[in-house]
Amino acid sequence: MEPQVIIEKLKSSIAGRKIIAAVFYTFNFDARFFENYLLPIFLPDVNFSEIEIQNRILWRRYARELPPLTVYCDFHAKSNDAPSLAYDIKAIDLKTKNGKKPCFHPKNTFILLEDWSLLVMTGSNNLSVGGWCTNVEGVSLIEMKNDNYFPYLLKSEIRQFITGLRFANEMEPTQAEQLLEQFLNQRKHTDKADHRFYNSITKKFDALFSELLKENNEQPFKRIEIISPYFSKKTELINGTIPFSEGHKLFVLTPFNATNYVDITKETYDNFENEGVVWSRLLHTDDDKVFRFNHSKIYRLKGETKMYTIIGSANYSNAGWRGYKQDGNIESAIIYIEDVSIWKNWLVEYNNPDIQFAQQNGDEASFEQRFDVPDLSFTLDWFNRKLIYTNLKRANFKGIIMLPGKNHEFVTGKNIEIQLNESQINSLADNSIIKVHEYGTLREFYFFPFNLNIESKPYSSKLKLNDRELIELWQQVSAKEQDKNEIGDLLERYISSRLDKEGELLDKKTISKSTLNMMASHINALIKLSERLFTIPQKVKEYEKSKELIDYYLFTNNIDTIVGYRNLLKEMLKEKAILPGVAWFLFNLLAYDCYNLAKISRTYKQLNGSTVGLKAKVENIRLEIQNEMKPLKKAINADKINKNLFDWVLAQIKE
Repeated sequence: MEPQVIIEKLKSSIAGRKIIAAVFYTFNFDARFFENYLLPIFLPDVNFSEIEIQNRILWRRYARELPPLTVYCDFHAKSNDAPSLAYDIKAIDLKTKNGKKPCFHPKNTFILLEDWSLLVMTGSNNLSVGGWCTNVEGVSLIEMKNDNYFPYLLKSEIRQFITGLRFANEMEPTQAEQLLEQFLNQRKHTDKADHRFYNSITKKFDALFSELLKENNEQPFKRIEIISPYFSKKTELINGTIPFSEGHKLFVLTPFNATNYVDITKETYDNFENEGVVWSRLLHTDDDKVFRFNHSKIYRLKGETKMYTIIGSANYSNAGWRGYKQDGNIESAIIYIEDVSIWKNWLVEYNNPDIQFAQQNGDEASFEQRFDVPDLSFTLDWFNRKLIYTNLKRANFKGIIMLPGKNHEFVTGKNIEIQLNESQINSLADNSIIKVHEYGTLREFYFFPFNLNIESKPYSSKLKLNDRELIELWQQVSAKEQDKNEIGDLLERYISSRLDKEGELLDKKTISKSTLNMMASHINALIKLSERLFTIPQKVKEYEKSKELIDYYLFTNNIDTIVGYRNLLKEMLKEKAILPGVAWFLFNLLAYDCYNLAKISRTYKQLNGSTVGLKAKVENIRLEIQNEMKPLKKAINADKINKNLFDWVLAQIKE
């Protein structure tokens, strides 16, 4: 048992290698935590920080560099903040069977690296603040590689878990899963086998004990130690486990939830003790430190010649042990197989007269309402501003979608489209969770939508650069090719200037006072940025990066892109911080220079890029710009600005 900070251990195991795919399995899923704490280690050369808004801006720029990612979580244990990045989310709802509502409860991380090694993390830690930062968790991290450490049985058991889960839920493999299965399909197996992998789809947890007992020559284990934060109320599980122990005793860690407070009732505590449980504490612990909740699920078996350490997600409870086929949870674990000579007791008997008991037993997966979720799916098309849903006839769901400002009644069918207005789009941009209300039952469900054309998603309404700062950013890009840390430092400087002492955003509005100077600076910045984007690099290896730069600045909605610049111009018009004629001129410059279809197509072809769908995308943006310019023409005439001058300027732009 080696105390470590989980994320630091993961970083050291990655050891600077590029990640090419990752698949996560978790009960709780906190999307904001995942994107701000864990995912930044996937792009170590980007200067992410503790400021969430800065990270969101950086993700808009660099999200395309993320490898294929998939997250599986329990539908009822996900956060109410939807993901802001376009990775695959599979929120699993295990249907009620025989009056029991099981949970999707495994905790696994599979990270495939560029040298075709696989990091396998298994334990009790959810993708949440508690799972990675505040709790004490039991976690295993091993590395597998073909022809290095690649036991046939271990890799087969992992593959059974991955494919069995999809089969049980009738799902197709994601790109990340396909890469993971390519790794597992390799055949240069190694003889050394220090680990096994367990999942409750294949077998019950007590069946695993029985298998290990066979390896122990059918002899009861000399000592069994159990660490679990949650328990079933009845003693039947203990009665089933006691025969595995030579002394008919189970050393069980006392489930403290706070100092001197345990998360079970006095009745359960006494009943367990009467049936052979020896309530214990960790032998090696620092009592002077602040209390931390121990969320670990660890089972240790001392055999004749071998010792077995099972680290995973299964609590010492009926739901954790009975197996998925018997209406139990989906669980997973890793088993360490080691020589018994290295056995050291982790637990020692513990009697504390000051213990305070709970009124009822704690349960990690207890919810006041865990109902079967309707078979609905949602896609947010940010470019076309549509919410698309499927409500199949067999589901027969009756209810409404509760969108900002307006509810929509469900109809039956596939790919039903709802056109979203600007207010709805902006609201969903801050949190894209889809709230559904069911008629009759009056139940409400919250869905994560699939994000389509996420580069067109508006950036957070909580932060805007002014024109001077945006132009300065563009000048930095135009002057030289920055590395990612320089861009991060630059954004951090702007964002930090908008935060008060508590880290809240200040309300800052800066109005350019000199119209001529402002116009000149905008034109100069746009022209230089355009030159930077459409200049073909001399080295072929830089073509892909150059194309990504065009895609980012022309088509991604972020505070430092041209899409964001259009939003800034509209905001300046509302605040009367720019003359209508100047805005009209700048919109034309965008339409006829930056979004010149011929120039973009030519550049794409020179960069060996595909032009499929490019024409429709550019023409759609040009149409939006024309609509943005329509009200400006009346304002130009009303202000008695020399329209002939603007017509002449427009002709020069088109040339």
